[in-house]
Amino acid sequence: FTKIELKKFSLIRVMMEKSNLDNRRRSNLKKILASKASEVSQDYFAFANTQGGILVFGVTDNPRTLKGIDKDKFEQIKIEQLSTYLSEYFSPEIHWDIGVVTFKRKHYGFIAIKEADDKPVICKKNSGDVLKDGDIYYRYRGTSKRIEFPELKRMQIEIREK
Repeated sequence: FTKIELKKFSLIRVMMEKSNLDNRRRSNLKKILASKASEVSQDYFAFANTQGGILVFGVTDNPRTLKGIDKDKFEQIKIEQLSTYLSEYFSPEIHWDIGVVTFKRKHYGFIAIKEADDKPVICKKNSGDVLKDGDIYYRYRGTSKRIEFPELKRMQIEIREK
């Protein structure tokens, strides 16, 4: 392997093993492309409220298998549209990046969400049954859900100490 291939392999391996990532199949990619991303947005939101994280597209869950994605379709994601969606539903702003990695002739999409500097990131608008105004999501090992009291209290203490 070249150094670049090893770096890509390390990224894929890290994507498959870490708790601050979420593996997404093709169906979720369709939701993002269709801008009906409220289910996926819980993960953006939760990652921003913890240590950041990566949404990985092209890796199945249970068992984790490297399937790959259609690179051209992934690159059709409209960054402006996704940014508008996130700023419409969450405050303060969520910082993120998007890209594609190629490993063993398969493509894997990722959306990397940075840990928020100004926590908590709060939902400011309802979206179906998934997002509710005032909700705070948090990333627990392998899952995103409404924040529980101990984590909210820890977040409040961190804010006071700043």
